[in-house]
Amino acid sequence: MPYWANLIALEAGGQIVVGVLHLPALGKLYNATRGGGAWRDGMRLTVRDGAILSRCSLVFGEPDCLLSAVDADVCAGLMRSVGSARGYGAPYGAALLLEGQADAWTEGDVSPWDIAPFVVLLEEGGARFTDLQGRHDWPCRSGLAAGPGLHPALLDVIRAP
Repeated sequence: MPYWANLIALEAGGQIVVGVLHLPALGKLYNATRGGGAWRDGMRLTVRDGAILSRCSLVFGEPDCLLSAVDADVCAGLMRSVGSARGYGAPYGAALLLEGQADAWTEGDVSPWDIAPFVVLLEEGGARFTDLQGRHDWPCRSGLAAGPGLHPALLDVIRAP
């Protein structure tokens, strides 16, 4: 699988302010700075918004990480609520969201350094980024990102009893 990545993040003042995602096998380099936008190879990136939950495309990291963060029924409900759900690994999934080829991205229980660059990359691309409980705190070990119109609907599914 050519989806392995180099991840770099800079934390300052308790916030991630620089994020870099490099997919060497695909020849793609993504970068973002807080307040400076998200970019790939000099092209500004914008997360698409406005997808309807039942028709959206959700990409996720490792299934076992997601199942460590939410229970199996919640995970199944999330997968059933969207139009399609595919696991590509967190880095490539984030790249798909940034390039407008997916509507939502999630990652489960991972180390903070495995998720750090995505905080600023996805937010600077226009996504709302929280952990799976809906908190916007750093450090975090899970993530959910989507356009501002779709993000609350995804959280509602995760929080549903």
